[in-house]
Amino acid sequence: MLIRTTIIAVNQANKTNNYTVLRDLGSPRFREGNTPERLARIFESLRNAKFDLSPVLFFTPKLLRPPTIEDSGMLGLTGFFDTRPQRVAFDLLFEDVKGEWQLYGINIATQPAPATNGQGPAPPQPKQPDAPMRQ
Repeated sequence: MLIRTTIIAVNQANKTNNYTVLRDLGSPRFREGNTPERLARIFESLRNAKFDLSPVLFFTPKLLRPPTIEDSGMLGLTGFFDTRPQRVAFDLLFEDVKGEWQLYGINIATQPAPATNGQGPAPPQPKQPDAPMRQ
């Protein structure tokens, strides 16, 4: 649920060009490090591509590694949605704030899905989260 709701929040922010709600869903440290304007710049290329992320609601995320609790105590989730024609890759960090996982770091990328014969590009490997970087 954390993965889907985060990606849908990005999708809504991209559609409206309003990143206030995405920012407000984040942890206090995420909010301190990111203005809505900064988030708009981070997601500018995805927004300008008019890529619709909403199909992730109908797919199960495929994790590239098990959920990880980092040394910092943050929850790391890395994987992709096998959507077509583009896969949606994610690398997310969540911070425990009073017993609730809140967004701390995010990266979303897209890549052409592999051919249906099982050959094609490897699963996308997102870079480190853009907002903010891991410490």
